[in-house]
Amino acid sequence: MIVVRLMGGLGNQMFQYAFGKMLAIKNGTELKLDLSLLKGNSDIEHYVKRSFDLDIFDLKVEFATESEIAHFNGYTNASFLKKIYHKLNRVLKRRNLWIQNNHQFNRKHLKLSNNICIVGRWQSYKYFESVTNEIRRDFMVNSHFLTESIYTKLILTNNTKAVAVHVRRGDYVSNPYYSRTIGALNVDYYVKAYEYATKSIKGAIFYVFSEDIEWCQKHLDFIVNANFVLTDRSKKGMANDFNLITKCHNHIISNSTFSWWGAWLSENSKGMVIAPTRWAKESSFVPPEIYPVHWIKINNSFEEVN
Repeated sequence: MIVVRLMGGLGNQMFQYAFGKMLAIKNGTELKLDLSLLKGNSDIEHYVKRSFDLDIFDLKVEFATESEIAHFNGYTNASFLKKIYHKLNRVLKRRNLWIQNNHQFNRKHLKLSNNICIVGRWQSYKYFESVTNEIRRDFMVNSHFLTESIYTKLILTNNTKAVAVHVRRGDYVSNPYYSRTIGALNVDYYVKAYEYATKSIKGAIFYVFSEDIEWCQKHLDFIVNANFVLTDRSKKGMANDFNLITKCHNHIISNSTFSWWGAWLSENSKGMVIAPTRWAKESSFVPPEIYPVHWIKINNSFEEVN
């Protein structure tokens, strides 16, 4: 059994699931999801309430039971002898909890064995490169969440010219911790990315996606042929945005795993992907091997924090 302890929003959960799926396939065992971290802790500085979001995909998942979670983590109110027993089993590797120390890709992680609980962000395509086809199948949006819209028809009609532009703001701006450590991209990045795209794609049509579309309409008004995609902030709205992003042939992504996956899952693998060179303000938040080698990186700065 491989247990994956999920954390973060949709894009982060996808990276964690993908690595767990690779380990489960490699070890010929079952994959189970631990949702305990999604409950969060409102007392910590960077707390942002998250929910289980992988249910927007047409995949079947199994959830770890309380006893299975405790098997790897110990029991909160365990007796002294039970705690010693748990620690002994950890030493003997009969109960293995594997926590990622940083964002750096480590090839040794690909060899992790069965009966393990993994905790980390695992933000590199290299962690699931060997099971790419399986991951693509798993991350198909469930039709239950999809709504036919004018954007769907436009993108499908012009998908080779369609450029998805994703702008991540939200907690990158409103949360003091994330605005200080990760940060929202400065408008200059989008100016340079737009200029690059228009020179490379004749007749490019741009579709702008964001949780703050009003900000985009005000600050990205330099984009000609722009369609600002208006969706509500429900799970259904998120699913529709994500699905439309994957339908676009080309992408200008933000420093967001949601955006990253939208580009990686694009149905047109020969499309152009433009990405920010700097993923985050602080190096400890940078996943150094997150980008596939053929993605185009453009120098960027971050929005100033007031």
